[in-house]
Amino acid sequence: MHFKKSGHRRTFRKGLALCIGLTLLTGGATAFAASTPVNVTGDLDATNMTGSNKLNRVTVTDNHSATVTNGNNSWTVANLSDGGWTTIWGGKSNGGNLGNQPMGNTIDISGDKDITIHNIIGDQVTQLWEGGEYRVVNNNIISISGSNTLSTDEIIGGY
Repeated sequence: MHFKKSGHRRTFRKGLALCIGLTLLTGGATAFAASTPVNVTGDLDATNMTGSNKLNRVTVTDNHSATVTNGNNSWTVANLSDGGWTTIWGGKSNGGNLGNQPMGNTIDISGDKDITIHNIIGDQVTQLWEGGEYRVVNNNIISISGSNTLSTDEIIGGY
């Protein structure tokens, strides 16, 4: 896979498979399956697809399609943006009880087509303090492989 910072001409040509594993949160909800493909315009939040912010897997092989899985459930996602992906989140939490913290999400990026994903975020917590305890993010993996060029601005395992 070749790496290129979005908007810059500098390209890193490394013959490597990159796997970034970071520790993140716990939490979740009941998963459900969508019967038709889900259309998005640039942003893909796996939590919105699965109803869970933990143990999601997002697989991206090009600028216009992805698959989100959680357990035995799977969703096909069509990106309607011509500029590639804006942001992909494995899981996200906006509050709620401490047991509803994102964790264990995986984002896999692979293939033989050039891919643009401006922001790749394993998990995100927007409310850091609740009920006398800090929220944390853990056990997220971002895996990048293939013979393509990935253009990105940032790769964050947990935020």
